[in-house]
Amino acid sequence: MRIIDLDRDNTSYEPGVADRYLKLDGQPDPEWIEHFERAHANFFSMSKRRAQVRGDCIVVSCVLDEIQNQIIELNTQCERATEEWQARKDREKQQKEDNDRKIEAQKIKANQIFGNLKF
Repeated sequence: MRIIDLDRDNTSYEPGVADRYLKLDGQPDPEWIEHFERAHANFFSMSKRRAQVRGDCIVVSCVLDEIQNQIIELNTQCERATEEWQARKDREKQQKEDNDRKIEAQKIKANQIFGNLKF
């Protein structure tokens, strides 16, 4: 996920502190949002502002002149969130594949025993 545009319909044109809607390149799932919130909470910057995901946007409260810097910093946080989200998905996939292989090996062993039963 990354910021790709400004949602001009919802973004405030107020020059002072106001909500700016930054459009993401897709609809994030709840797990990605958790990773983003964690990345944002752990991101340290003197210019850090309150930001949250709403639908397919990140809403940041900032003055109009700060918006470019906010996009740069938030895209860094999006990248971090995406990396962590993908790593988690990869681990889950690997665990499932390992579990499937284990179950298949158990079935093969059990079927060998079953094949030798005499009735």
